[in-house]
Amino acid sequence: QVGKLRPRAPANVAPELDHITLRVLDVVGDAMTITSDLSRELVTASAALLDEPGSSVGPLLATMLQRAESAEVSFAQAAQRARQIRAELADLQTAGQHDPLTGVTNRKGLEERLTSTRAEPACLALIDVDGLRRINESHSPAVGDRLLKVVARALTDHCRSHLVSRWDGGTFALLLESMDLH
Repeated sequence: QVGKLRPRAPANVAPELDHITLRVLDVVGDAMTITSDLSRELVTASAALLDEPGSSVGPLLATMLQRAESAEVSFAQAAQRARQIRAELADLQTAGQHDPLTGVTNRKGLEERLTSTRAEPACLALIDVDGLRRINESHSPAVGDRLLKVVARALTDHCRSHLVSRWDGGTFALLLESMDLH
């Protein structure tokens, strides 16, 4: 059933999402255990107070307060763990929107940006590295990769105010926001 609720993730990110999801479930389980233990102790303490109205309640209240403080610390730790997991998920989302070779936004990241609602005009330019296949075949894919990195760096350096992304293979896309064709 968890698979039905979770959106499909890229194959390289899915195992990490599964691991993080399990950690979130651990945090939730820990919080539930702490809550049920505290509730059980409070019910037991209340019953003891009702059964022996003449006894001294000071030590019992002190124990209940210590347990409540301990529960607060545990909840604070669980909240900190949840914040760490949230940060990891944000990092994964960012990593899922960037091309690992060039470091620029990937096609998925660009498509998400294009589908976001905006009223301002924008232009999209596609830049193709001609002869990339020939370079890969005659020299090596490593040389082609270095070329792609250089092109990505040049585009990001010269187009700082615009979104540079790797569209596909040797093709880059440049999103020129707040700019029309004129």
